[in-house]
Amino acid sequence: MKSFKDKRIIIIDNKKNKGRPASVNEGINQTKGKIIVITDADCIAPKNWLHNIKKEFDSNSQLDAVGGVYETIGKDSISLAGNLLERIFMDFGLIPNALPGANSAYKKDALLELGGYPLRKWGADSFLNMLMREKKKKVKISPKIVIKTIYPKKLKPILKRKFYWGGGLAKTMDKMKFSLGSFIRPVYFTLLLTSLLTALFGWLFNSQAFLLGSVLFLAILILPGIAMMLLGFVWIFKENQIEYVKALPLMLILPIVQEASYFAGFMYVLSGGNLNNVWRQNKSKKNKKDIWEQRAEKDHADVMYSSKNNIFNKNINKLKNYAAHWANKHKGRKLLEIGCGDGIITQEFKQKDIFAFDISEKRIQRAKKRAKGTFFIANAEKQLDFDDNTFDIIVAINVIEYLKNPEKMLKEARRILNTNGILILSFPNKYVIGNLFYKDEVDFKRFSRGNIHKILNKLNLKSIHTKKIGFGAPNWRIFSKFQVLEKVLPKQYLMLIKK
Repeated sequence: MKSFKDKRIIIIDNKKNKGRPASVNEGINQTKGKIIVITDADCIAPKNWLHNIKKEFDSNSQLDAVGGVYETIGKDSISLAGNLLERIFMDFGLIPNALPGANSAYKKDALLELGGYPLRKWGADSFLNMLMREKKKKVKISPKIVIKTIYPKKLKPILKRKFYWGGGLAKTMDKMKFSLGSFIRPVYFTLLLTSLLTALFGWLFNSQAFLLGSVLFLAILILPGIAMMLLGFVWIFKENQIEYVKALPLMLILPIVQEASYFAGFMYVLSGGNLNNVWRQNKSKKNKKDIWEQRAEKDHADVMYSSKNNIFNKNINKLKNYAAHWANKHKGRKLLEIGCGDGIITQEFKQKDIFAFDISEKRIQRAKKRAKGTFFIANAEKQLDFDDNTFDIIVAINVIEYLKNPEKMLKEARRILNTNGILILSFPNKYVIGNLFYKDEVDFKRFSRGNIHKILNKLNLKSIHTKKIGFGAPNWRIFSKFQVLEKVLPKQYLMLIKK
């Protein structure tokens, strides 16, 4: 593109990758046109693509946005099946007026009124669609606006893409008004699992229940595939796309497989899962200190502990407040915080002598500016340079799950804790979906209370009180109003421990 000398073409060449949302907004700010058109790097636009977009806006001045459809570049049966499935959903109105992220156009004024392109790594397109509906913007999907793109040819990339899309939608749920369409997948897979469990129960205890459950399970499993296959026939005949015929057999299984992955991603994020980590294949070969230094550059506690941010951050804030309350209630004068981070919790302590350490030098520098105390760099799994029975209070929040050997830290904490001292420890609930499948560059462990009690008993430590923090699933704003849900499935535990 740099070879073009036409001054109407502006090339924004960022030396550092700012991500898609920030780059789109930069383009919006620099353009002088009235229409913003968005596509992706892996797409090929036909010659008449922009012309067809302009025609739609010219034919209806009330339109705020238009979108088109995708056409696969690959002609193998899997690529054709993936494309056929999306065309069925879009052309038959099964996804009404949902603008495709890589084939959409907006009036600039309308987009700016919504705050520009959403600054979200995941679910930006879903969030933008939600805003368009809430603000009652007029949207149209035209099958004449076609753009070519690459569809995955293997199962794993298909599942990965759908998982991310489902997770991206879930990222918008805490701000989204109730929509029946958002619950089609959850209801479908809930019915599917219920019928399967009914069949298994019947197989063990009741033959009639087994028959009923089996029939329902097979019907719920197979009927959508048959419906997609029949709609595929109609679409192929209507559009005269004979090459798609070889994809029809896959329509019996592909919808279920794809939507199952979409649903899994949706539920994973709702239960607190992090899309940045779920598909990570191998642990980083970097040492742990380097990893935490890199994270310290990006993660700032001011954002993490902002109660305005989201329900996840409110739970972190609640954890901080309880830990500080327990520590300050104790009469001890000497406190140690393990893994102090930026000093957000440290600043809440009121003890006379406060010591705190972290593995990250950058975080220690920020902690020194924020809180009073003696700060130093250390590894929580190594022996500390303190005498036995030194501290009245030891605090370890969001630490133990990242240690290769948590028992080492607890053993060292016991050594330096005095006889009447307390240890305040937090750990993630093993049975929350988001914690169960979470992956990280460094060791990330999940615990049940039983796991922790077993380690404590081995070290002659005992738990005297446990507080449940946050509801583990789903991560919606509405659930934060029902405190009783924390008792059913807490996201984290905060434990008060003594010798």
